Amino acid sequence: MRKLKLRGSNTPTLLSGLFVLFFLTMSLPSSAQIAAIDFRSVPEENIAEFVQRETTYWAERAKEAVKEGRLLSWRLWRRVGGMNMDENSYNFVIVNLFADKVALDKMYTAYTAAMASPSQAAKENDTHQLSTSVSSFVMQGRAFAEGSKTGKFARINFAKVSDMEKYLAFETETWKPFIEDLMKKKKVSCVGWSVATLLSPGGTTVPFNAISSDHFDTLGEAIQPTVPEGIKGPDFSGYAETNERVMIQTLALVKEVN
Repeated sequence: MRKLKLRGSNTPTLLSGLFVLFFLTMSLPSSAQIAAIDFRSVPEENIAEFVQRETTYWAERAKEAVKEGRLLSWRLWRRVGGMNMDENSYNFVIVNLFADKVALDKMYTAYTAAMASPSQAAKENDTHQLSTSVSSFVMQGRAFAEGSKTGKFARINFAKVSDMEKYLAFETETWKPFIEDLMKKKKVSCVGWSVATLLSPGGTTVPFNAISSDHFDTLGEAIQPTVPEGIKGPDFSGYAETNERVMIQTLALVKEVN
């Protein structure tokens, strides 16, 4: 298993003081949607204030953007365990979901103009002074299971894909209908599933280029999902050759705005 090493970024973060781009399918996006997500490292002594500012001031700004149709959703997640496994460790993730890349462009343009002369409230509630932006990525949703919802916990599977066409064919044509059926019949504890691929940054040094996520309402199931007895899984022949599983990480939902 390759050690996950997230590359740093100094780009400012959207809807949380300054704008940073990244996406995790933990927001269960459809194929046209784009997510911007920021990995944050918050020192223990700053966590309470960081969470307070994000879940009040910045969550309200996100709510306004959703109401105006500029944003689909905003979520704050907290990492469960593994904070010191890599040199660029993070413990919070901020996710902004957009309808498409045009919506992302419009929000970025509006944000840039606003930050040219930030309000006093924005300055007072800036969370970058309380944290460090570790990494930022932009990804595009490829598929999600019908009936999916955002769970209280998300199991995130990072993958380095060598054959994207075959990988996506398996995920969308084999796994998606399989998990959808089990979810519909309530034979699994999973309440949501999605898969997405990396748009930016690119290059051989990026540690992953695809992410799939499984959502659960309990931490125990997120860490070790129960395998239903008597259920025959789909044919995984050839799937392992399409990708290398880089790392699996668990996140707990702190706040969401839809």
